[in-house]
Amino acid sequence: MSDPNFRRRMGFKKAQAAARQAEYWRKRWKTHPETMRSNLESLNRTRKEKAEKRTEGLKRILANSRPELMSWELKPELEKAIVQCGYTLKPNSVKTLIAALRRRNLISFDPVTLRWRLIVA
Repeated sequence: MSDPNFRRRMGFKKAQAAARQAEYWRKRWKTHPETMRSNLESLNRTRKEKAEKRTEGLKRILANSRPELMSWELKPELEKAIVQCGYTLKPNSVKTLIAALRRRNLISFDPVTLRWRLIVA
């Protein structure tokens, strides 16, 4: 805990509990490195598998839309693609979808042509 204001920000009891837990895991890594490493690899593997599943779902949604869209066409086109895939349309679902697509580099804006490019592999 290198932050001098950590205890004040977090509260003394919470900071103590966090310090105890950090010390426990530090000792655990020293005494059982092989089991800790295998557990960490297992966690990372399952997280990667979940991320790949989400990406595949996003690619399925993109498969139902055109590869290039103007800005004003983007939202209605993605709404239509969401419904075609069988997902329910919620109030912020398009906004969330665009954020997820941009995070995974499945959609990009081309400032030269003023179009959104949907990358479907």
